[in-house]
Amino acid sequence: MPPRPHLTETTLFGIRLSIGDMQAAVDTISAQASQANGGLVCVANVDMLTRAKRTPRLAQLMQGARAVVTDGMPLVWVLKRLQGRADAARVYGPGLVLALCQRAAEQGSSVFFYGGTPDDLRH
Repeated sequence: MPPRPHLTETTLFGIRLSIGDMQAAVDTISAQASQANGGLVCVANVDMLTRAKRTPRLAQLMQGARAVVTDGMPLVWVLKRLQGRADAARVYGPGLVLALCQRAAEQGSSVFFYGGTPDDLRH
């Protein structure tokens, strides 16, 4: 069986990004979660990167995240054009959550959601 894809790291405008497709993101994040170390995963778009450039605390959080996946197509286009990253792909945030929940169900793992409002819990 060929090796499974994994996320690779690069920086764009001084912000660390994790490059790869949805499968690579799910495989990498699931493997890290199975180690029970915890951690943050950021789903980044252009707005998040520009905010991180102006907000040191956000940049620090992103730097320490387990992964900073590329949700926005403009990020993917820039990575392909400026860095020649043919492996750059959009990792759509809602799709990533669903794929990770599916993987957790297949593995018999639990998931935990933090944040939101009481109204969110009713939907």
